[in-house]
Amino acid sequence: LKPDVVYFGESVPAARKAAAREAFERAGSVLAVGTSLAVMSGYKFVLDAERAGKPVATLNGGPTRADPKAQYRWRTRVAPALEWLDARL
Repeated sequence: LKPDVVYFGESVPAARKAAAREAFERAGSVLAVGTSLAVMSGYKFVLDAERAGKPVATLNGGPTRADPKAQYRWRTRVAPALEWLDARL
């Protein structure tokens, strides 16, 4: 049995891609969490945000492909950072 994930080298299912695109269009910014953005399917949102004038932020334990384009970069362990944010929202 294959879990409901997209492995490296696989294509993102069309319905999932459409849902992500719709969410992007409604969003005022992009926050990439826990990803290096090495694959184009995720990095494209950063490029599109840059073209649309939407701010980009990254939250990751190490560098990301989007770092040069991001207005905000938070390098830390993801789970504790999300817990910290959740406690303040």
